Amino acid sequence: MSRLDLTVPLVLSSFEHMLDASETRLALAFLGLASALAVAGFVDFVYDSSIEGLRLLEVIELAILIAGLVLLSLLWARLWRRYRRQRETAAALRENLGRFRARHGESLAAMRRAIDAQFSAWSFSPTESAIARQLILGHSFKEIAAGSGKSTKTVQNHATAIYQKSGMVGRSDLAAFFLADLFDDEETE
Repeated sequence: MSRLDLTVPLVLSSFEHMLDASETRLALAFLGLASALAVAGFVDFVYDSSIEGLRLLEVIELAILIAGLVLLSLLWARLWRRYRRQRETAAALRENLGRFRARHGESLAAMRRAIDAQFSAWSFSPTESAIARQLILGHSFKEIAAGSGKSTKTVQNHATAIYQKSGMVGRSDLAAFFLADLFDDEETE
């Protein structure tokens, strides 16, 4: 698995957090409920019209059922378009990230070596180095624990050791130690 494959999910998950997940869940719940009501309405219409024939009430029920199906179809189409846009955006992010890494591969490799050298200077263990990389990438303790097969508490203990050995206050300081000089701002001094 390439570094691109490992990092893109983080980039994409950050993008997905920008989308309104509660709106999507609400729309899916509504879609499920509307589908169930449409099926129940259709079964009721068929049953009523087979017993008593087609009356005004059944015609009204049929009109409501058709209107509901049209609205359901519109909602489904909207959700499908949103899903397709998300996939297209994810593909564009992958392409952009791949182009960036292709253009700056040597610089990125040099930066990785510099970070590894600093980890060695701080006397990080191999496990601490791996966890420090994940912290710099912005992963949560829970995500790091799941990916490493360790408990969340163990990851937290490693993070505490990382911060103590490096003299950093937290993950923001750790990331800023390596990233601040990449930007030519007076504010970073």
